Amino acid sequence: MTLLLLAATPVAIVCGLLLPRWLFFGVMGIFGMLLPRANVLQIPLHSGLGGLVAWMRARRPDHKVRGLAPLVITLLFGAATIVLSFASSPDFPASLQAACSWAALASTSVLAVNLIMKDGLGAVGKVLALLTPIALAQALTTLVFRFIPTIESAYYSSSISKIFLGGAGQALSTDTGRNNVVSLVRAGGFLFVNVNRASMVMGIILLAYCAYALLSSKKWPLLVVIPLAAAIALGGSKTGIALLVVLPLFSIFLATASRAANAPARMGLVLSALAAAVVGVQVFFATADDFLAASEETLQPRLQLWGEAIRAIRENWFLGLGYGGWTQRWEQGNVHIPFSIRPVHDWFLQAWLDGGILFAAANVIFVFVIVTITLRAVSSPGSFQYKLAMAFAGAAFLWAIIHGLGDNTSILSDPPALVFLALLAGFMLAGPHLTRPATPDEATTASALTSDKIYAGGTYVRGFYVKGLYTKGR
Repeated sequence: MTLLLLAATPVAIVCGLLLPRWLFFGVMGIFGMLLPRANVLQIPLHSGLGGLVAWMRARRPDHKVRGLAPLVITLLFGAATIVLSFASSPDFPASLQAACSWAALASTSVLAVNLIMKDGLGAVGKVLALLTPIALAQALTTLVFRFIPTIESAYYSSSISKIFLGGAGQALSTDTGRNNVVSLVRAGGFLFVNVNRASMVMGIILLAYCAYALLSSKKWPLLVVIPLAAAIALGGSKTGIALLVVLPLFSIFLATASRAANAPARMGLVLSALAAAVVGVQVFFATADDFLAASEETLQPRLQLWGEAIRAIRENWFLGLGYGGWTQRWEQGNVHIPFSIRPVHDWFLQAWLDGGILFAAANVIFVFVIVTITLRAVSSPGSFQYKLAMAFAGAAFLWAIIHGLGDNTSILSDPPALVFLALLAGFMLAGPHLTRPATPDEATTASALTSDKIYAGGTYVRGFYVKGLYTKGR
């Protein structure tokens, strides 16, 4: 393990120094999606060292990016609070990987902002194109596994699954490794043994492609969006199905609200969107009897888990139990629930158990920062298409936040989604700066770079379209 870490870390730094930003970003995404979560190489990958170097070697963006500093500070604060739990964590590798994940989202978000503002949307398109085969494979295998269980069973028991899942696939047949993909009405694709994690990651990826399609006016991302939507709808995650319906509708309402002429009307529309989202979920539950019955079956165990978690927090409210402490507590017979060991199924309670009250606070602050960044991005000047793209970007983070309140997922989602979250953060942070009015010097520069007519009233940004001033042929 130590030798792998020592070897992989300088490799990541060298790649950050030598590779073009978009290619380095794409390579990080490929390894982040394909490496098993428990693989030790995820640690240097998630440390974000290469991403930090890739950003530092380039000039900083010309314009100060509002909101980037609070996001980075919050993520680094979260990483620091996890470091404080190292000594009390029975599962040290898990705590180390969690700290690296928080630090990595900070550095890769900075890299994403730099990538977008310096290289344009074309570079983001290259990154997404590089990751498209994996996203499609995940969606299509989910559909195949859902309808042909024999293929699913053969895959999980094969040596091929070990490449992507470690030993999790073979462990499905054991009591300790059993997971919800063994159900005939559920499927998680080739990258997951848990349907909830699979649907959440696919939802984030789906919204990333949607946001890019709206910003770039490209149609090819639909080739990824449609299979992903089908996989989420048919994969068997009840939360995934609800969010697949509610969050796009909420994004449309939010984008519409931001175009209101006055603040009271805008706030009224936003509140209407929130109410519509809540009512939509309630109506869905009330009219889908089978869905509701299945939800009740999974709700009761969760209520028991949450009760036991709260009891454990009261006993260790400041430092928590450390990473692996919840499992250890269960093994010692201090969790009074009549079923096998399970995660808490709530990111807030799990964060408090793992890293104490400071880490739980970091999680809550992260939610407020993301909501603020989303509202600011959607409120910035731009067309409805632009605003909807910003709303989709924020909705991807909300997908992880909402999903994790009742499932065994963290607030930062899962390793395969990390690069997509960084790109979405880049969209929201860099977007408002890309729609500022063009200065005369920039307009002159744009004229020198293209023979096409330049239209006044907006911005020229290195070869891609933004609201107002734009060029063709670049």
